[in-house]
Amino acid sequence: MFTGDPYGSIVGYSGAGTFTENGDKVGICDSKADGHAVRLHVYTGGVYNTLRYTISVGGKGNCTGKTAANGGKYDLPENTKIGFLFCRYKDGQDSACKAYNWVNDN
Repeated sequence: MFTGDPYGSIVGYSGAGTFTENGDKVGICDSKADGHAVRLHVYTGGVYNTLRYTISVGGKGNCTGKTAANGGKYDLPENTKIGFLFCRYKDGQDSACKAYNWVNDN
């Protein structure tokens, strides 16, 4: 996953993220020294349905993540659509967001 930066494919995205179904591993990294952090909103039922949790990280090269082993809201339900909204983040505001949906069936 990547943030929705305009021209990101040419000049680089602000952030990169991953989702691994086995273990519900979600990770994000800030990949650009642009003064913005990156933030990932995780939903059940698809993007904009039920917000499960949000993670963020700032500073080029810094990464963070969660897994099912963290328990509770991080243990994503099986056979359910999981939505991700991946954004740049600064001063309490999201920008340049991109939506992704996967079915968590592993």
